[in-house]
This record gives sequence, structure tokens and C-alpha cells, in this order.
Amino acid sequence: LFICVSAGFAASIPQDVMYALLGVPITAFALWQLSGRPLVLNLHHRKRAEAVSGIIGGLYGGVSGIWGPPLIVYLLSIGTEKREQVRVQGVVFLIGAVVLTVAHLFSGLLNGQTLPLSAVLCIPAIIGMKLGFAMQDRLDVAQFRRWTLVLLILTGLNLIRRALEIWSL
Repeated sequence: LFICVSAGFAASIPQDVMYALLGVPITAFALWQLSGRPLVLNLHHRKRAEAVSGIIGGLYGGVSGIWGPPLIVYLLSIGTEKREQVRVQGVVFLIGAVVLTVAHLFSGLLNGQTLPLSAVLCIPAIIGMKLGFAMQDRLDVAQFRRWTLVLLILTGLNLIRRALEIWSL
């Protein structure tokens, strides 16, 4: 729902702002977790956390195509087992991708000019998924969690770098 709500604004939000709004909280969360101070959600507040994560992920996803970090934050915070985390992420990413594709067909961002490149970029994404599945099978829970956080930090820092790069132009 929130992917559809925010997709119409994707062309009007400055990229630098979007990158910074994504990168700073992702990096801060992952650094916090790696420092040994985990964010653990009380099961009493689980439904509220699910709703907030879904709304934030949907709003970010509609404008940026990136809705994974809020989901990963939520799954790490409730201590999801690694196979379950990968399964849930796969289902949510698939549903989100279908919704985002339809939303951007209506918003005009996905059209005859942008569709071919988007389709070609599915190939490295599929290769990355296959490599990810192979790697997660070889990692124990602690390693999987640590590598997930390291990748979140790298993703967040790259988004911050992109925001700063645009600001310096």
C-alpha cells in the first residue's frame, strides 16, 4: 500500500535527500547492533513494530526502490532464525517488486525507455540471490547476523557517499 502511495513522488524527491534519508539510519542501526547493543523488540509491541516497519519500508520503497533495510532491521530485532529471515525477505521482496513495477508503470518512471535496462539488471540480481543462498547455507547464525549487519553498513555508507557526491556537484 505505502509503495503505491509514495511511488508517485519518486520523481519529485531530490536524490541526495533520498540517499541521505536511507543511508544514515541504516548505517546507524547496523553500527549500533555490531557494537554489541542489540535492538530487541518486546513481543508485546510486535504488531506495532510490524506496522511501523511496513509503513517505513513501503514509503522508502516507493520513492527509491529500496524497502529491504527496514524489513531486515525488524527481522534482526525479533531474532528471526536465518532460514526464516531469508524466506520472509524473499517473499516480501517479490511482492514489493511486483507492486513497485505496477506503481511505476502508472507513475511513468517505468516505460519503453527504462524497461529494457531494468529487465537486464534482473540478471545480476538473480546471480546475487543465488550466491547469497549458497553463502547463507555455510554460515552459522552469528556469522549470518554479523555479515548481514556488515552489508547493511556498506549499503548505508554507499548511500551516504552518493548523497554527498551529489551535494558536492
